[in-house]
Amino acid sequence: MSQVRRFNQAMKIIRWIVIAACLWTSPTALANKEIGIAVVTDGPAYQLREVEAEFREELIALIGNEFDLRFRNLVADWSVASVDNAMNDAFSDPSVDLVLVLGFAANQLSVSRDAFPKPTFLPLVFNPDLLNAPTAQTGSGKRNLNYLADRVPFVDDLASFQEVVPFASAVILTDSVIIESIPTAPAFVRSRAENVDFRFVGHDGVNHDLLNAIPDGTEAVLLGGLPRLPRDAFDALLTGLAERQLPSFSLVSEAEVVRGALASDTVQTDYQRLARRNALNMQAVLLGERTEDQPVFYDGKRQLTINMETARAIDLSPRFAILGEAELINPEPASEGPSLDLATAARMAINENLDLAAARFDVTVGEQNVATARANLLPQITVGASTTQRRANAQARMPISQERSTAAALTLNQLIYSESARAGYQQEQSLQTGRVAGLDTVRLDQVLNTTTAYLQAIRAGNQLRIQRDNLSLTKRNLDLATNRAKAGSASNADVFRWEANLASARSAVLNAIAAQRQAFDALNRLLNRPIGPTMRLEAPNKDTPFTMSAEDFDALINNPRRFGWFADFAVSNGLEQAPELAQLRAQLSALERDVLARKRAYYAPDVNVQAQYTDNIDASGLGAGTDLDQLNDWSVSVNASWPLWDSGTRRAALSRSRQQAQQVRTQIDATAQRIEQNIRAALYSAQASYVNIELSERGADASRKNLALVSDAYRQGTVTVIQLLDAQNQSLQADLAANNAVQDFLIDIMNLQRAVSSFDFLLAPEEQAERTRAILSYIEEREALRNAPGERP
Repeated sequence: MSQVRRFNQAMKIIRWIVIAACLWTSPTALANKEIGIAVVTDGPAYQLREVEAEFREELIALIGNEFDLRFRNLVADWSVASVDNAMNDAFSDPSVDLVLVLGFAANQLSVSRDAFPKPTFLPLVFNPDLLNAPTAQTGSGKRNLNYLADRVPFVDDLASFQEVVPFASAVILTDSVIIESIPTAPAFVRSRAENVDFRFVGHDGVNHDLLNAIPDGTEAVLLGGLPRLPRDAFDALLTGLAERQLPSFSLVSEAEVVRGALASDTVQTDYQRLARRNALNMQAVLLGERTEDQPVFYDGKRQLTINMETARAIDLSPRFAILGEAELINPEPASEGPSLDLATAARMAINENLDLAAARFDVTVGEQNVATARANLLPQITVGASTTQRRANAQARMPISQERSTAAALTLNQLIYSESARAGYQQEQSLQTGRVAGLDTVRLDQVLNTTTAYLQAIRAGNQLRIQRDNLSLTKRNLDLATNRAKAGSASNADVFRWEANLASARSAVLNAIAAQRQAFDALNRLLNRPIGPTMRLEAPNKDTPFTMSAEDFDALINNPRRFGWFADFAVSNGLEQAPELAQLRAQLSALERDVLARKRAYYAPDVNVQAQYTDNIDASGLGAGTDLDQLNDWSVSVNASWPLWDSGTRRAALSRSRQQAQQVRTQIDATAQRIEQNIRAALYSAQASYVNIELSERGADASRKNLALVSDAYRQGTVTVIQLLDAQNQSLQADLAANNAVQDFLIDIMNLQRAVSSFDFLLAPEEQAERTRAILSYIEEREALRNAPGERP
């Protein structure tokens, strides 16, 4: 800190001490004195009443206990002359001690007056250079005049807007009395923005159809304050601008962006800071300081705010760099898909998932394989025809031989006994049972994938919201560090640290946006929906997937003995219901039948019966012309066959089938072990994540309280920037953990239900009730056995 700055601060402290001492030694001096304050506004139906109320509240809060404040409202009628009359009334009224001008037009008109008979405060001055406002060092230098103006020039606002969307012609929409109060404004604006053709359109307070007043060829609209425009007309104006694809920028505050304007770099809280600064200036004057010595400039906080819903409406896509720096209103588009809860998403996956649909074809094809194997056991009927051409020789003259003959035959084949055919049919039946079990496996997997993707999308949304909140907090801390550095109570190192942290926070927001989009894409794919659009997802609570009450679940999860019995029940049911085991058992059944067939192949013959009817349709040439030409014939034969020697083929096939069956038996045991392990592991994870919900909420609450304390201490200069950064990072991580805790627990429950092969929350209500009764009955039986004399479970 420089010696001059230290000297100035010391003198300021001494001055305040002297003033306080005077007030203490002279109780009647100003204490509880009635102070008249004239409040001048532009006219009735003023849309900035909230701002006016804010200035009053700050005054009352700061000096209401020291002075008896009496306010007198002087309302002009939206004309330059009426504003002058209101100001003259305030100056001539003997009950008025101070004049506070809160009309926007009145501020611009009054700042260049020749004289101010009474202390006058103009906290809403647009631009001192434009208005030729008097300045002398930090104050106005003009007797009885104090005003407040932002140091940020208009060209900076313009540059901020053109980063969002470039434009070469624009209209400034504002009240006509404001334009009248600043006659030099058009020339001033054009001189500061040489590359943009600006036009001014005024609102007279009567004709609210401003949209039609905007000339063709306009590329952007700047909203410069419309205090006489009704709220519904203002909202209609914003809607009309969006429909005309015109970007709208507010010069007033981000509150207009929330209502539908495209963007603003002015922050509504600047009015709070203005009101507080104005109250301090007025207090100083009441305590004996000169009005013209009070500060007139303040460093307005600039924060670009963009309404992304409006941006989408005008088909504007701001650059990622802009999105990373700006505060975004309606950052995500309205969900285009259905509103989903967890159970609905799971059922949609069962009906719509393409992987599951493809797996269903395995079952359909398997049905045809079963039908083919069964057909080998059923009668086979064939029809055939033949024609014969013989040489014209003596043989052809024989009565039973014709030179040319045509015959048709109908043949019936029926398999009487074939061990291989019977075994093939029974094996296909077993394999089909396995295919159905395999389909159940795919169905369970897709339900797990879908519910997990659903919860991941919820988690991603929470993470994005928290990262955006952290970005906003980082920006506020950067502003705080900047102000402290300007005041000399901190070094620029603090500013640099917060700037580095701000870059990291912006990066985290971009990564969170990408993660959310990826999560929705994954969910859309599982539901066979178009990739890209989002859906309205209902965030589930921790009780969503349960059939039993929270109290019953608490009693199971928090009691080690009951938890162990619950695990035993889950394992028993899981092994009974597992489609993986059903599929392997079906495969084993097919192999065992193959082993039996190969054993019987040593002694069991294949037996079939064949019946044939033959009709001699036509005969001609040599040997024809007898009654034998129409000879019909039939035959029936029974055939039995079995191999006598196959060089060891049957023995090798039997051995192979036995080994394959033993392999599957081993796989069944290994799979059962793996299923039990998965069930118990999922139970342990669910138990830990369930308890972690409350713990993470406690941690997040404590971290937020700690951050608030450290933030206050940093403002007072009692902690370092490192401590504040640490507190903020700790709070960020705690908030992420707390918001993810429910999703973590539900994902663990989804894994548990998949391991048990039953998603209970998809069952019918009566089935859910039966499942709950079964669990509680099992626990009660184990409890009874434990309490009975003798051996305990």
